[in-house]
Amino acid sequence: MGRHSQPEHNDRHDGHGGYPGHDGHDRRSARPRPPRRARTVVGATAVLLTVVLGGLAYGQDTLLPLVRDCPQGDLRLDVVASPDVAPALKEIAARTGGEEVRVAGRCLDVAVKARPSAEVADSLRRGGGGFHVWVADSSVWPKSVQSALGDSDLQPLGHIASSPLTLAAVQPAAEALGWPRRTYGWAELAQAGAGGGAASFDVGAADPARSATALLALQYIHASSARASDESTAATLTASAAKELAKRIQPGDETVLAALPRDRSPVERASSSEALLLSEQAAFTHNRRHPAGDEAHLSLFYPKDGAGALDYPYHLLNTARLDTDRQVAADRFLTLLNDDEGRAVLRRHGFRDDRGTPDEDLVRAAGGRAPQPFGEKPAAVPDAGTMAAVLSMWTITIQPARLTAVVDASGSMAFDVPSRPGETRMDVTRGALMQALPQFTDEDEIGLWRFATPPGSTRDYQVLVKPQRLGERSSGGMTQRERLTRAFGSLRPVVDGSTRLYDTTLAAYRSAVETYVPGKFNALVVLTDGADDDSGRIGLTGLTKQLSELADHERPVGLIVIAAGPDADAAACAKIAKAVGGASYAVKDPAEVHRVLLQSVMDAGAAAARR
Repeated sequence: MGRHSQPEHNDRHDGHGGYPGHDGHDRRSARPRPPRRARTVVGATAVLLTVVLGGLAYGQDTLLPLVRDCPQGDLRLDVVASPDVAPALKEIAARTGGEEVRVAGRCLDVAVKARPSAEVADSLRRGGGGFHVWVADSSVWPKSVQSALGDSDLQPLGHIASSPLTLAAVQPAAEALGWPRRTYGWAELAQAGAGGGAASFDVGAADPARSATALLALQYIHASSARASDESTAATLTASAAKELAKRIQPGDETVLAALPRDRSPVERASSSEALLLSEQAAFTHNRRHPAGDEAHLSLFYPKDGAGALDYPYHLLNTARLDTDRQVAADRFLTLLNDDEGRAVLRRHGFRDDRGTPDEDLVRAAGGRAPQPFGEKPAAVPDAGTMAAVLSMWTITIQPARLTAVVDASGSMAFDVPSRPGETRMDVTRGALMQALPQFTDEDEIGLWRFATPPGSTRDYQVLVKPQRLGERSSGGMTQRERLTRAFGSLRPVVDGSTRLYDTTLAAYRSAVETYVPGKFNALVVLTDGADDDSGRIGLTGLTKQLSELADHERPVGLIVIAAGPDADAAACAKIAKAVGGASYAVKDPAEVHRVLLQSVMDAGAAAARR
């Protein structure tokens, strides 16, 4: 039988081979009956022989171990799989014992362990492993770790199944949206979930940082919004959807269904989610326990403008260090998953084939109906960079930030920007700050410094606005957001002002560490267009040394340095950021500052969340 679990299939004991001699005919002899004791012994022996013979014929259906002829021993293949697909893989893995699948004369023994894909990805980034095959629920996860691993450490061998992404709603919400007749795009569904449109409801989801279903849904919402508007509007709409999801977020896919209302009482509905972002397979499994008519039964909306799906990639780990037999074993198991019997098992568990071929019986069991577009071919999973940007947006949206922007106001900021006729570097920087501000919530804390040393002065920098909550009002009634908007607008280059980048960065970083606020993403953003021109007092080496001494693991402050324009010292900026594990960005054209500013903050926020 091997070391894997053997699921019970008692329905296969149908009297044909499982119990020899039970064919319904009377085989009693005319001889006198043996004494009762003898007959009991004979009967017990017959039963034992029947069980043993039945076990040999149907090894996977018995509780007794299967005696296998494996003189060269078992070949163990350890498979880690997403919890939704692991039960099907365990069932298919049982065939390797019942059929005595061999590799190089050794009996193949496949052990399947269920483990969330995000957890596996985190482990691999940290150098973990200890298994041979990884079946994630989505290519999102292997793509996210590929840059940290070599191609030989994570080799794709194919896909085993797929499951479309849907919006699953309980009956009242589904009826309010016109199910099944009315169809929606991703952006329309997000708008309904955010309280817009004729019908609205609360949408629940798993944490996009831990769930490919939710993360991909956010990407499709953004893509759908971008098709209907410009990129800036799409970003705002996606952030709005993210904020709504964050109100009812669940830790992972395993717990998201707990957000459904247990009854239709107003109190229960007010504290629950009437719709969820789910895969078709998750809805299929749920609806098997809650058939039509049950209050928890789900009806599925399939977005019409982007057929996203979980694609269940099959990856081999550490191929450079893996022996040939196990590589062959991994291929052999993949063959079992993709043959007719393997596909039938996966279909019984609610999965489509790897091409996304619709099965109307499966769709109906999951809660889908025509004219919902459930037959659309699944779109390819977006690249790692795109998904990282979405994850970054999610992180910065739900995690309050405490940021201080330190802006170069030296004389060179008065130079014109070639790509923006009539605009100076300061004009472009000021506009970038103005554009970025609406992306932050009222719970975020933001402050502003400027640095430039006028001729004959020893003042390196000026604190214009101390960090406070953007929604906080002063005694005069002005909010922090309004104060910052006014301060951004007042930024002007200092005539003949010098760039004391090093001293200012040290002072600002020291202040950020001293005023650290727990529970928020704390960071310092330094933007400069030139090189330090007064390094006599501290120097680059002195700065990096003191920064590394200031860095505090108990009070972590991210450092982001943006070198904008052709005169900026990108090499020095990189060394400054590296001193505290921060990040630097070189921008040749200051017109790109807005994009890089937001991206740098989101990247740092996502990195902090992973830590």
